[in-house]
Amino acid sequence: MPLTELVLDGFKSFAEKTTIHFNDGITGIVGPNGSGKSNITEAIRWVMGESSAKSLRGTNMKDVIFAGSQYRKPLNKAEVTLVFDNKDRELAFDADQVSITRRILRSGDSEFLINNQQVRMRDVRALFLDSGISPNSLAIISQGRVDQILNSRPEQRRLIFEEAAGVLHFKQQKEEAQTQLKKTQDNLIRINDLVKELEGRLEPLHEQSSLAKEYQFQKAGLDKKLKSLLAFEIEDINRQKEDVEKSAKKSQVLLSKLDNEVKDSQDAVSEKRGEYKKRDNTQKQLLELSKKLSDLDASLQMAEQSRQFDDATKVEYQNQVKSLKNSLVKLNEDLASLQKNATELKDKQAVLQKQRDELTAELKEDPEELNKKLESCRNDYIQLLQDQATTNNQIVNLNTELKRSKVDTSYQNSDVSKQLSEAKTELEKLRAEGKTLTEKRKSEKIKLAEVGDQNSDLTNKVNQLRQTVANERGKLEKIEARHEALVNIQKRHEGYYYGVRNVLNNMNAFPGVIGAVGELISFPVELEAAMTTALGGGVQDLITDSRISARNAINQLKRNRAGRATFLPLDGLRQYGIPQSTVTTLESYEGFRGVASDLVESKTEHNINAAINYLLGSVIIVDTIDTALSISKRINRYRIVTLDGDVISPGGSMTGGQRNQRNNSPLQTATEINQLE
Repeated sequence: MPLTELVLDGFKSFAEKTTIHFNDGITGIVGPNGSGKSNITEAIRWVMGESSAKSLRGTNMKDVIFAGSQYRKPLNKAEVTLVFDNKDRELAFDADQVSITRRILRSGDSEFLINNQQVRMRDVRALFLDSGISPNSLAIISQGRVDQILNSRPEQRRLIFEEAAGVLHFKQQKEEAQTQLKKTQDNLIRINDLVKELEGRLEPLHEQSSLAKEYQFQKAGLDKKLKSLLAFEIEDINRQKEDVEKSAKKSQVLLSKLDNEVKDSQDAVSEKRGEYKKRDNTQKQLLELSKKLSDLDASLQMAEQSRQFDDATKVEYQNQVKSLKNSLVKLNEDLASLQKNATELKDKQAVLQKQRDELTAELKEDPEELNKKLESCRNDYIQLLQDQATTNNQIVNLNTELKRSKVDTSYQNSDVSKQLSEAKTELEKLRAEGKTLTEKRKSEKIKLAEVGDQNSDLTNKVNQLRQTVANERGKLEKIEARHEALVNIQKRHEGYYYGVRNVLNNMNAFPGVIGAVGELISFPVELEAAMTTALGGGVQDLITDSRISARNAINQLKRNRAGRATFLPLDGLRQYGIPQSTVTTLESYEGFRGVASDLVESKTEHNINAAINYLLGSVIIVDTIDTALSISKRINRYRIVTLDGDVISPGGSMTGGQRNQRNNSPLQTATEINQLE
């Protein structure tokens, strides 16, 4: 792997592009001090990946660019190229000639190229390390380097021998791998912290998702019921409309009937008018007959004058006059009868018209209002009869008293004086007794006031006791109602995720499932916040007796599209725990309450310790956040949870704040039921 060429362009004192050829043998470069001989070795080290500007006799890497002189302007870049003969493939690169170039600009940008292909500095260093050469290797010995090697310590000499033996490359790879491994471990710790933190967020998110699904389900049911209710209301309205239409039709029929009756009455009136016309014609005929009668009378007079002449004619005329008089009487009777009929028809027409108006008004009025008017009239009539009877009775009594007063007056006058004297005597006696009774009344009144005060105190005490009993009874009723509501919530498994709730409500369809963690463990009430935080979403996990049962349950959920759930098979869980020596150290802290797995008890006959240790075996419970901080300074490999639900994770992250007091957590529901019981 011989070096054949070195090309410098703008590197330090090489303002112009300079090419140095290295032929077979030894190549020596001589010159006075300050001529730039050391710049050649520094250029070679710079191309091989030197990253320290101080080792290149500069303050920063841009100092390697030609800075200018009295006669030359400064350049904007520096570029150095090494050309190697690689026919023997000593460099791990598939080419007979390998050119390695490093370029830097005044802006600070730099780049590496191998055979004009851009690469990383790491690739260049790896290429030279594989061949046993590096910027700091003994292949390049600068001024003063020999004294440094001779005066170096054994550890530094070891590095020289390792580089010469080709071990340094692997050692550097080991250090890089260890550095990356440490970064990976730090990243894993951070990821675990994030996972724990996100697990705490999963529960409310799952709860919100469950509530949202429940809301959608209930909303769909409500919409369906509202539609049914609307259909019923529409049907009821249509029925009412039909009833109103029927009533309107009946009213219309009644009005039509009344109109027909009025029309018939009008027809009857018209007929009577026709009869009136006939009567007028009869009167005209009567007038004509009267006229004829007058004429006949005149003729009669003439006939009387000439009676001696024609007796037969006279008799005939007398018969005609008699017949006409009878006809006149009959016509007068007919006329009177017609007038009477006309009067009756007018009265009947008025009655019918009045009935029509009343019916029309009643149809317009509200039936209830008519009933009220009728009832009011009936009451007024009854009251009027009662008042009349009372007045009559008073008149009778007054007459009786008047008679009796007249009788008793005579007797009373004789006894007045006697009764007056007796009354005075009785009055004096009554005054004396009244005085005695007044004094006795005062004393009794005082006693009564004392008894009243005692009675008032007793009444107040009784009222207070009654109020206390009523308050306690109200509290008891509220507690019983709350207990019943919580028990119903627990029976319906509300607060669990959709998939978990489906499994718990249909346990017969999921053989091997023991139950949910939240229903299978118990702990003291004061640990509710700590256990809820420590378990997180684990409170929703379902415990199974084996992996096969968990697999079958998952397949069953898939077939039924009944949601998702997390299963904890007792035969496949990793066991977490805290060594006894660490527990002994923790017991020396005053606020240490214990390991979470030791503070819970199983409520089932199955042995679920594997699931409890998996969830809580590496969780420490303490009283306050200050105690948690003190413990975390010494022991930071486990999660620490306070009684308030604050958390310090193994990586150092801290979580805490105000907890949601009503989050429908299964643990909170079970704890509240225990408190109420």
